[in-house]
Amino acid sequence: MSGFSSETLERLRRINQASSTSRHIVAAISYGFVDRDLYRVNRLIIGLMLRRHKAERQGDVATIEKIELRLKELHRVINALVGPPPQGVDDVACRSVKK
Repeated sequence: MSGFSSETLERLRRINQASSTSRHIVAAISYGFVDRDLYRVNRLIIGLMLRRHKAERQGDVATIEKIELRLKELHRVINALVGPPPQGVDDVACRSVKK
């Protein structure tokens, strides 16, 4: 990620700043259509979320914990690159939809 262009990093910053609302999902998908690097980041996050969902359905706690660690690590890297999200947004981004 450190090799991303300044345009990509600005887009990533905008997504990160909107992470307190569902607007960040729309921004991430929209930017993914025009930015290959963000497209790859989106695929990574979506893939992890789908694997976590499958593990939750199977009751595979070990896999869920591993995926959560990777998602948290990814968000920390993004925060280090583009700055933290607004106050009040914590490390639980990319969580499952609440029932």
